[in-house]
Amino acid sequence: MKRSLVLPLFSVFVILLLAGCAQTNETKGPTRPAFLVVEADTSVVPPKVAQVYVEGKRKNVTPALVRVRRGFGERVITLRQNDEVVRTYEVEITNSSSANDLRYSVDRNGTIDVMELNVTRDSTFIIPYFPNGIAIEDREYGLTLVVQE
Repeated sequence: MKRSLVLPLFSVFVILLLAGCAQTNETKGPTRPAFLVVEADTSVVPPKVAQVYVEGKRKNVTPALVRVRRGFGERVITLRQNDEVVRTYEVEITNSSSANDLRYSVDRNGTIDVMELNVTRDSTFIIPYFPNGIAIEDREYGLTLVVQE
């Protein structure tokens, strides 16, 4: 009698097991890939090209590194595209409250991002006075301004 029950019980067990494993598109769980696919970031935008003028004299074309000497009276730096001024920077000659506020934004290389600078009503970026000099990084134009004494 025990043998006659084994086959039907085993059949019921197998049917229940298979029913539990059966999945439809609605009941199917999330699938995980066997490996992680990493694609290159193609959203990197190249810097804009502009001519760099220091005190009205053409110095370079972006992307570029431009050195400015505060002690030589070099105070106004402009970027131009097709003879139109697209960005203006003004170097402070003496210490100010804006320089004190930005001391915490300077990274260990002595660099400040241009978006951290104070801006005047006419959209001029004010480069604060730092006695040992400072570098300003403008990623939009690929420009690094190094302001020295």
